[in-house]
Amino acid sequence: MNLTPHVVKVRTESGIVEFPPSGIVARRRLIASEPVYASSVAVRMLVRGTVDDLPPPVEGVVYICSAIAAEAASRLGRRDVVSPDSRRRFSQRDDSGHVTIVDGFLMHMDILDSLDSPGVTA
Repeated sequence: MNLTPHVVKVRTESGIVEFPPSGIVARRRLIASEPVYASSVAVRMLVRGTVDDLPPPVEGVVYICSAIAAEAASRLGRRDVVSPDSRRRFSQRDDSGHVTIVDGFLMHMDILDSLDSPGVTA
């Protein structure tokens, strides 16, 4: 289920698969503090909160979110949330640099979690 506001296109062995937006957009709550000043330059602390509008896990359903929302979901133990793999070598971009097609998805994990996962080496 695509929880982003745009179509996600993924290149597969059999062609391009499109995931249309579901109408629900999962977003990570970000809160910036009041500024403190260092040599007249404002510095704010960014506090990363939880993910808004992320549905509960459903057997057999994978949720596609932004990388920042998927990373937050992983910290909650969610393994059903992924983000498009928009790293340059795994994506295609238009003339403006916007990602148009990806080769797959990323599951976000902390290093300690990943050491217990198949196929992951430190």
